[in-house]
Amino acid sequence: MGHPEVQVIDARRLDRDSDVAFQERLPGPLANPDAGGAEGLLVLRREPFATDRHAHWYSSRANSGGRFQGRVQMKLRYLASVAVVALLTIGCGSTPAPAEAPVKQDVVMGFVPSQTTSIVQTNATLIADYLSKKTGYHVTGQVLTSYAAVTEGMTSNQVDIGWVGPLDYVIAHQKNGAEAVTKSVRRGLPSYKAFIIVNVNSGINSIADLKGKKFAFGDPTSASSNLYPHYMMSKAGFDAKNLGQTVNISNQTQIAVNVCQGVVDAGAIYDDARTNAGADTSCPGIMTKTKIIATTDPPIPGDPQMIRHNLNPAQKAKLKAAMLALGTDPTMADPLKKLYTIDSLAPATDHDYDNLRDVIRTVNPALLG
Repeated sequence: MGHPEVQVIDARRLDRDSDVAFQERLPGPLANPDAGGAEGLLVLRREPFATDRHAHWYSSRANSGGRFQGRVQMKLRYLASVAVVALLTIGCGSTPAPAEAPVKQDVVMGFVPSQTTSIVQTNATLIADYLSKKTGYHVTGQVLTSYAAVTEGMTSNQVDIGWVGPLDYVIAHQKNGAEAVTKSVRRGLPSYKAFIIVNVNSGINSIADLKGKKFAFGDPTSASSNLYPHYMMSKAGFDAKNLGQTVNISNQTQIAVNVCQGVVDAGAIYDDARTNAGADTSCPGIMTKTKIIATTDPPIPGDPQMIRHNLNPAQKAKLKAAMLALGTDPTMADPLKKLYTIDSLAPATDHDYDNLRDVIRTVNPALLG
């Protein structure tokens, strides 16, 4: 028995493909997996046909009731459930993974200017040549204008390997996912200290005596010459705001020389920038004309060498292996020593810098974003 005001389409006329009649009336597929969100379900609500068990197609434009409405509702519920499953499947991992980065034939290493730029550049070039031979890539070394410039270069994919301080690394890891590969070893330890030094004629014998004195900090993102000196002052109950004039000098050799020459009363350096090449030449007798009044305890985790996280995975593995080889190759001991007074390189992980993060949270939590 038919339904009032319902057009009946004989299924035998659609024996080639009865779904054709169904689909031709729709603006798209019943469940469009590409539509996403509510759009995939809205398509279902536009279904203009329902079927009965005798394979007839009925137009839903008719004002039907009873058995017909029940069948329509069952059909819609079924199709809606199919659509929901499809949409949930899409949301649970069918999004394609990002394409793998192509291999870079020209690899750039960025170096911080923590000592005389010409000395850093000379030895950076020797290290780059070594890595080029080890990997087959064209590796170049560049001394950048500031510590932050290395992180910014890596964030913009212009720097692939960074020779940085530990604070720079922590910031870079937070900002762009940089990975620690190796860390510097000095005197057998994968860590180092920060010193606050003063001119022996300054009358300064303790942190408390720094009040009103001219002080030289290092780069704003240097652990040894900025973060840790502030930490030492805080632990001693001294507010750095009570210093006199302050200056920032990225080159820690120059900080030591300025203290020695009396240009500033005191300054912060890594252990021990006073022995860097050129320091005693610029201020003969620097070790006797300056003295240490404070040092870090515990020491600072070793300054790391980091790599850009979104490099081609195979290329990144190859560069990491070459960096590890560099760190123990006796033929590279001299360039490493002249570069940043490094004796060797040891493997590094991100967890090596967890204690440093605690210091950052105490001194300047804004650095962690």
